[in-house]
Amino acid sequence: MMPSVLVNSLTSLLNVKPNAIVHSAMPRTVKGLPLPSMKTELLQRITIEPGQCGGRPCIRGMRIRVQDILDMLAAGTSEEEILHDYPYLERDDIRAAMTYAAAYLNHTIVPAQTR
Repeated sequence: MMPSVLVNSLTSLLNVKPNAIVHSAMPRTVKGLPLPSMKTELLQRITIEPGQCGGRPCIRGMRIRVQDILDMLAAGTSEEEILHDYPYLERDDIRAAMTYAAAYLNHTIVPAQTR
């Protein structure tokens, strides 16, 4: 799904204005089961603003994307190194990025069959 399509889907689903910051972009449930409160609190750190970073999920309205944090972790950068290099980030921001990715990937998508 293209980022703008995702943002449009989220904004219409959450019934917010297109230029609004969307806190807690992920639903409070995954597959009908409520997320534990700690996950919900972490997900509130994730914001999506159409005019910022191409509408991609960011950390607390800053211009650091969830993807940036995930890329650094995947490359073997430790949490301590990330926090040192980005002093405005908090440890829970890193956990929020991982929680967002896990919740996003847990969403079942069934592709339509084409003929």
